[in-house]
Amino acid sequence: MRLLVLLLAAGIAAQAAAPDCVGSVSVANFEISVRQDADGPALPLRKINLLASGYEVIYQPLRPEKLDDDAEVALVAVSSGSNSELTVLEPKDGRKQATWSLPARTSVLAVVFGPKGLDYKKIKSLVKKDQQMISQLADYAEKTAQTEILIEALLTGRGSQNFDAALRGISAQSGASLTRLDKKQPADQQLALLMKTLNPALSSYDPLAPEPRRMQQSVGVAAAVAGLFFGNTVGLAAGGVAMLDNFRTLLFPNTEFRSAFAQSASANGLALCAKREASKARTRWAYLWAVRVPDSRAPAIKLADDIHLPVGVKAAVPAEVSDWRFMARMREWSLQKGNQQIPVSVQPDPEKKMLQVDLTGLQADAGVYKLSGKWDWQTVEAVGTLHLHQIPDLRKAVLAPASEDRLVEGLGPAGVVLSGPDFRFVEKVAFRPVENREAPPVEVPFDLAGGQLKTSINTATLKRGLYLLAITQAGGTTQEIPFQVLPPHPVIEGLPLRANLGEHAQPLRLRGSGLDRIEKIVSQSADIDFKSPGQLLVTLHENVKKGDRIDLMASVKNVHAPIVFAGAIRVAGPRPRIGATRASLPEGIGIALLPSELPAGLFTSFSVQVQHADEQPSFRLGCRESTRSLTAIDLKPGEQTSSARLRAAGLGNLFLSFDPGSVGQPGCTVVATVETASAGVSDPHELGRVVRLPVIDSFELTDEKLREGVFAGWIKGQDLETIEKTGWDPHNGVLVEQLPSAVQGQKQVLKIAMPWPAPAPKSPLYVWLRGETEGRLTTAKY
Repeated sequence: MRLLVLLLAAGIAAQAAAPDCVGSVSVANFEISVRQDADGPALPLRKINLLASGYEVIYQPLRPEKLDDDAEVALVAVSSGSNSELTVLEPKDGRKQATWSLPARTSVLAVVFGPKGLDYKKIKSLVKKDQQMISQLADYAEKTAQTEILIEALLTGRGSQNFDAALRGISAQSGASLTRLDKKQPADQQLALLMKTLNPALSSYDPLAPEPRRMQQSVGVAAAVAGLFFGNTVGLAAGGVAMLDNFRTLLFPNTEFRSAFAQSASANGLALCAKREASKARTRWAYLWAVRVPDSRAPAIKLADDIHLPVGVKAAVPAEVSDWRFMARMREWSLQKGNQQIPVSVQPDPEKKMLQVDLTGLQADAGVYKLSGKWDWQTVEAVGTLHLHQIPDLRKAVLAPASEDRLVEGLGPAGVVLSGPDFRFVEKVAFRPVENREAPPVEVPFDLAGGQLKTSINTATLKRGLYLLAITQAGGTTQEIPFQVLPPHPVIEGLPLRANLGEHAQPLRLRGSGLDRIEKIVSQSADIDFKSPGQLLVTLHENVKKGDRIDLMASVKNVHAPIVFAGAIRVAGPRPRIGATRASLPEGIGIALLPSELPAGLFTSFSVQVQHADEQPSFRLGCRESTRSLTAIDLKPGEQTSSARLRAAGLGNLFLSFDPGSVGQPGCTVVATVETASAGVSDPHELGRVVRLPVIDSFELTDEKLREGVFAGWIKGQDLETIEKTGWDPHNGVLVEQLPSAVQGQKQVLKIAMPWPAPAPKSPLYVWLRGETEGRLTTAKY
């Protein structure tokens, strides 16, 4: 008895976190879950209310490395109904995941765990009806469940509230009356209440052993907590001696049984807890843990009519329930309104026929809601609705928009004005941050002149975020009005920005801080399309002229009035523009170029016309495709590098000469831009595409016959690896099957195959560069 007093007192005192097994030793750690079929989601066994035929029970060891190689686990199932039958499901490897399919609807499910294995020789012949063992196993499961409920409640560290809920659940299922525990009372008095609650639940228990009824009831009560759950040598609940003998002699021969209860060890994991004691030689030990499911369909719930509840309080809702006994097993309660679903805490009170609905801290709008909970995999919706309302009166108080805009981090004292309800009974005003509920409220002075509440909040040391303005009225009722201390307003760096005349939807890049909070930007002198936090598309109005400065008005998230950026845009003249260009290609290439091709390794010249470049422009050559780019070339008129030079050739004309191969790799599209300091950069102008051509020094056709109508030939030159085919016309080519061989210096020779005879004496050679579909004419002839 003293052990129970100490354990109860320890639970009520809510001291340290619970170990795997309290007052006992952990035998194994595992998860036991159930699913309706192989493809369905699984739920922990202890949350299941009905085990139907065909349901799958899944065993998952959590620490298999700590188990013996011979460890095994089996299930014992008691079917539902008046003609219950007991079935033993085959033992499986305790170190691996195992699955059993229930042969029938099941009311009691027991897990038999053998650290050294289980003897299965006689099991198959003993799966038969045995009413005595069925009754014993059902009562054992009930006592185990009571033990686990009370142990979990005692170890959660939440005082008497959790323990009261556990007792209510036992009382509802057993029919015993219940008086709430008073945590202020001595532990002995609380124990007396516990005895008073549990004894009626055990009074009808029919003992199977010859001990007197009173002793049986005492053992049954002791089995409700861990220390006394293992109270005798056998270690089973009251009346367990006969069940032990039945299990050992009929179902698991040569096995000594020990009782066990399960204690939560992780999210869904369980620790199998047993008494620490020595085993006998040549005798297997097996630990028995049983679960009795309600074996009940979901209860029907009907709420009382016209229920209205204030958000932010705990409320009792009258309800009619088809079966209150198992209402405590409903889980995952929620409120629904349209597509919105809000989790809510609900505690059934069977004695008062009430549902205790906890709306404190609930983030829900006013409206009509449906209440539902989970029963196994089924969602049970209560008949009727709940009308939720925000707490009236001062909750209608609102901050003036201008006041909200002044509450900016680090800004300093900000005048705040509230309007809405009657403030005449206000006695105190204070504020605190929402995230830190432990922070003491900061009291501020206030004035009630003009029917408004006026105060001042100093944001110099406040961090951005949500706060609550607590307004206390006469009588001590306090209403909290949320407000937000805003981050510093957005800053645009590098002002003024430049916008050019004659442009439609010209992009302007924005740099700065807080730009992601800007939702819209407008101007009286331009059409603004705010595409993203980093870009504007600006179209100047026709009456704007060069040199004007334009204001921008930004709509910022959570800020009512627009933020003005004065003179944020400077109007410039038209942007430079590259007009006509004319190319001069190098001569003597020896291979035909396609239109717009620029030969790599050879200087190509361009005449370039430039418009709106009133001052000395900067000229840039680059590759449109970044993956093919080598080096961007920047020049001013009169400058040159090893790969390019630029000369002025009269007003608005430039002469450019450069090696395309220095700008980009073959396939690069060379583009040119021109830029001035006052007007910006032009649009890219395409000059051509870089191509690397082979250099053919000589072509020789031999009398080596490769196959019918095809003879070998030799080409000497450079970059011959670019040749894929050769032929006598642009449409019929023969594949080059070899790679070129290096000779002297950078020279190469390439063996090719040519059709014979040629179409005409001295026919020119055609070559196909890699990937091309038509041949190119060369100056080489046989």
